[in-house]
Amino acid sequence: MFDDGQHGDGVASDGTYGATIPPQPNDTVVEFFLEAVDRLGLTNRWPALPLQPRTRPIFRPDSQCLYQVDGSSYASAQPFYKLILLESERAELASIPCTASQDSDPR
Repeated sequence: MFDDGQHGDGVASDGTYGATIPPQPNDTVVEFFLEAVDRLGLTNRWPALPLQPRTRPIFRPDSQCLYQVDGSSYASAQPFYKLILLESERAELASIPCTASQDSDPR
């Protein structure tokens, strides 16, 4: 990330940082995270890595921001949402049993 006024960050040296992710092909899923280090070497990350129990003091690397490149157009008045999931998340979601009452609209 930069604070040079040339990466969507406003004016140079104003404390606002910006970065550019290069264009990607249609339907590409992009994973990213933000990490900042201050002058003392202290680090912060977003989204934060989930902590494991003390019995396994490791960090999981699966805490990422995701977006999918979508070049299609949508002309309906109804909102349109996509869930962008890692394959492991999609498989976990698909494994959750669903009953008819959970799958119906209560309205």
